[in-house]
Amino acid sequence: MSDDGVFEDLREHAFRVAYQMVGSAADADDLVQETWIRWHRTDQQSIRSPRAWITTVVTRLAMNHLASARVRREQYVGTWLPEPIPTNPGGFATGTAELNRSLSVAFMFLLESLSPKERAVLLLHGVFGLPHAEVADVVDVTEAASRKLLQRARVQLRARRPRFEATADTRRRLLESFRAASQDGDLDRLAGLLAADVVAHSDGGGRARAALRPIYGRDRVARFVRGAVEKFVPDGVESRITSMNGEPALVASVHGTVLSVISVEVSDNLIQSLFIVTNPDKLRAVTMPVSPV
Repeated sequence: MSDDGVFEDLREHAFRVAYQMVGSAADADDLVQETWIRWHRTDQQSIRSPRAWITTVVTRLAMNHLASARVRREQYVGTWLPEPIPTNPGGFATGTAELNRSLSVAFMFLLESLSPKERAVLLLHGVFGLPHAEVADVVDVTEAASRKLLQRARVQLRARRPRFEATADTRRRLLESFRAASQDGDLDRLAGLLAADVVAHSDGGGRARAALRPIYGRDRVARFVRGAVEKFVPDGVESRITSMNGEPALVASVHGTVLSVISVEVSDNLIQSLFIVTNPDKLRAVTMPVSPV
């Protein structure tokens, strides 16, 4: 197989690593392209494992990107959320169940609380299944340090994740009910779908309407949603449930232009978190499905 063929076979893997590290499809594409350039500048015969080489390069590039991105995100207008990406209902075309679960906007949002090294170790070992010896080499730490980074990352995430993972059917059902209640402006029905301590995160990036800070509590979130629909949703809007980040999400559009993507985190059959992306820069890859998923 040609050198280009080897890289192309691993391009999706490289993109998955980059995207889950940085939370942006556009930035992930740039990192994969830079990895491709370095691949062609390297003596191919000296590379024993192309997969390991590509994983190492793209992860290190992503870690460097995150270090500078944190400064930019501190200046970001409002809440920064990961960029939603269309997927088939199970996630990427290939991948383990753990990998596809880790694609969710809720999980990737939690990753923002980790340092670049913690994030890399958690993803490479806990999601992609690399042994600690390989992870340590990628992240440039000792194997013992790699294990400590993983433990620290898991402790941080465990305290913030729901105890029970909801099924795709449960998420879809709640999103359908949420859509109907929102369109009808039924405050009581909306509130009945939300956990008492629900949190709504919205990302407009200063480019579209969005709350600048998280909104907490069932009543406040219900009123926020109803108010947003009444004031800012234009006539002729169309909404459908489709697969984003491997999970059901609510996509709204008008005249073919996508306005928002809403994802949910579910606990005890109630919506625990709402993630609302309205920043048009993050919706460029999203298209309205021909038919609901």
